[in-house]
Amino acid sequence: MGQKKEPKQPNAPKLPKHLVTPQFADFQFFDSVRLDELYAKKRDWWHRYQVALKEKQGDDKDKKDKEGEKVEPEVEMDGKEVDGNEGWTDTEKAESESLLSDGFSNWSKKDFNTFKSACERHGRTAYDSIAQELDNKDAEEVKRYSEAFWRLGPTRLSNWDSVEKQIEKGESKIQKRQECMNAVKRKVEKYSNPWQHLRFQYGNAKGKAFTEEEDRFIVCMTHQLGYGRWEELKFEIRRSWNFRFDWFIKSRTPKELEARFKQLVRLIEKELELEDQGGKRKATADVAAPVAKKAKKA
Repeated sequence: MGQKKEPKQPNAPKLPKHLVTPQFADFQFFDSVRLDELYAKKRDWWHRYQVALKEKQGDDKDKKDKEGEKVEPEVEMDGKEVDGNEGWTDTEKAESESLLSDGFSNWSKKDFNTFKSACERHGRTAYDSIAQELDNKDAEEVKRYSEAFWRLGPTRLSNWDSVEKQIEKGESKIQKRQECMNAVKRKVEKYSNPWQHLRFQYGNAKGKAFTEEEDRFIVCMTHQLGYGRWEELKFEIRRSWNFRFDWFIKSRTPKELEARFKQLVRLIEKELELEDQGGKRKATADVAAPVAKKAKKA
């Protein structure tokens, strides 16, 4: 005969779901450490309550009410306030609610990656531009998330160093583009009609491919369109009456036009730098001249 099966032990009470610490991704910026501390206190209370309840039920096993049904035993643990909140004081309950409202549970991994990429392209404070790349996020929400990102990122994100470097690299490019366009603006505004009269100090960097008329159009049109709109620059060149028979410029790719513009900007920056240095020398000479005259008279 087979062995007699042992009677099945009753299952221990299952932990209720509302006592489990909510899980959030690191980029949602919840204070998971403090939340876990609070929920651990709640779980500890619940386990102690189950033990006390079992003991109480054993003591009151034979007690019945007037209708013959078992009376649910009353178990007092840590006082009315803590027992009513299942292990929390009223202050801790309010703290947990505050912590759960401070994070960004509606931000997905996709939103986070889009946010980082947008910061690279537009800069960390360009909230409107960043919001345009995100679904269902306005500039105000982006600003709130961005403030938490830069404040908490160093301690909450495990790959913070690489994330920060990537964004700073993008912002550095934005700054260089701005400096580049500032130089172009300054150059263009020196002429009453830059489309006809703008000149370049080529030196030995003229090259044989592009004419000065083509270079002038590239600089003036980029100043008008804005940096980075190379496809539009190509379109404007192709429809320009001045270049209707100029196959060379009309066949340049957006990448080649970008490269040529950058070469011209370097020439412009060099020219402006020399002008500034000349202005400084002249200012120094103007200041020194009266001093020299006084010394002669003396």
